[in-house]
Amino acid sequence: MAQVQTLMECWQETLTSYTMAVGGKRRRAGREGPSGEPPRVSQAEAVQGAAAMVELMHNLYLRSLRALQDRRRSSPPVIVRRAGQVNVAAQQVNVCGDRG
Repeated sequence: MAQVQTLMECWQETLTSYTMAVGGKRRRAGREGPSGEPPRVSQAEAVQGAAAMVELMHNLYLRSLRALQDRRRSSPPVIVRRAGQVNVAAQQVNVCGDRG
């Protein structure tokens, strides 16, 4: 999930850069008059591709989160009964008192 989050942030930065580059040209073209050129097809495709990657990374993140939540819900709780001594993380723990 951390890798997907990092990739999503990178693609968001890329999308912002592409959008600002295309938007800046449009604003300059509007100031210069009708002689300004519209954004190239490759620039529009780059913006759409970056937006698609952001959406894909977000979907992967949500899918991973959902899988972890489902796994946590489906696992049964650990129950220890009638054990005099239990090893927990390489440490011996007495779970019941004196049997006297």
